[in-house]
Amino acid sequence: MNNEVVATTSWPPILRAFRYRYFRWMFAGQLVSLIGTWVQNIALSWLVYRLTGSPVMLGIANFANQIPGLIFSPFGGVIADRFDRRRIIIVMQSISAVLALIMGVLTLTGLVEVWHIFVIGTLLGTCSAFEIPARHALVSELVERPDLPNAIALNTTAFNASRVVGPGIAGVLVGLIGEGWCFLANAISFVPVIAGLAFLHMTLRERPVQTMPAFKAIFEGFGYFAKSPPLRFTAIVVCGIGIAGNGYTTFMPVFADKVLHGGAHTLGWLMGAAGFGALLGALGLASRATHVGLSRWIEFGAIGLGVCLIAFSWSPWLPLSMLLLAGVGICWVLGSTSANTLFQSTVPDAMRGRAVSIYVMILMGGTPIGALLGGALAEVIGVSWTTSIGGAICVGAGVWYGKQMARLRAARTTTTTAA
Repeated sequence: MNNEVVATTSWPPILRAFRYRYFRWMFAGQLVSLIGTWVQNIALSWLVYRLTGSPVMLGIANFANQIPGLIFSPFGGVIADRFDRRRIIIVMQSISAVLALIMGVLTLTGLVEVWHIFVIGTLLGTCSAFEIPARHALVSELVERPDLPNAIALNTTAFNASRVVGPGIAGVLVGLIGEGWCFLANAISFVPVIAGLAFLHMTLRERPVQTMPAFKAIFEGFGYFAKSPPLRFTAIVVCGIGIAGNGYTTFMPVFADKVLHGGAHTLGWLMGAAGFGALLGALGLASRATHVGLSRWIEFGAIGLGVCLIAFSWSPWLPLSMLLLAGVGICWVLGSTSANTLFQSTVPDAMRGRAVSIYVMILMGGTPIGALLGGALAEVIGVSWTTSIGGAICVGAGVWYGKQMARLRAARTTTTTAA
């Protein structure tokens, strides 16, 4: 690995992956890019709500942005296992920058229509379906394997730090100068990560030459998960919280407007609170030295997520709503990031891209399904009841997962004792 490592004493254990120079470069560039992406996400949600005033249209917009993750992530995983992950990221980020620029121009010129948002959202989601598996898998090439759990947690920290900063910036910008400038700001934010990766000259780790047809390689990845009970049960609970536990973000404009009687700035505060909680959860995971015990964090994350969502859905006060959303953010990260770490820490290097793609597919792919179903349900019973139902499903998924993993641990103990 052509990757400078500074003295271990220079970084505390919680930041030990920063010993690797190229990981620091990627982390910094990604943080700027992710802040821009969150600015755009909040601006897009508010633009859709301003143009339509409909929870259903919010659900469709979220569906259009996230559904490519369900369809294309498995192919993104195969590509990440076969080609230069750094170049994949550069290409996808460059295309995303152009799409953000187009969205900004359409909005600032007053030509934007809802169908533009759907089309561009779908294209952005397609780029993410190929970029995210490559980005997550590239982390394993930037650090040594013992530091991989910390690097994954810090990667998640960057994502959630952007959730704190991005929505707040968006709330201010949307109120002052409109959504279009938010899209242009996002286009510019891609420059640091593209430039950083372009100058990242590293010797790639040797990976087995992949000659298997793409579809067969995809099925091989699913087969590996199907044969491993811990991975299979973890994938099921992640799918559950992806469908039922992330839909609340779709309804944030409605909660900000109709429930809490605020505006774009209220939306920014709500999303920022969830991001702050997620940041705390990510830092907590970064302090862990190994992946042992992650299944218990996944169980706790799913149950805690559901309880906080149910309480949030009926909160009439902004401070209480922000506190509960911070809890949502903490539990979401504990569950989803622990699952990602578990996946990457237990699969062979040659299958790492496909492992990440399965994670992206079930988590990010489940989100649009939940958004679409939730949007339709919210038109009938309201956003509060819809969010509560999603929370109850998360609690049930967490309880089920805990029982399954406890059974596996008991079986292993019995086998070891018998031996």
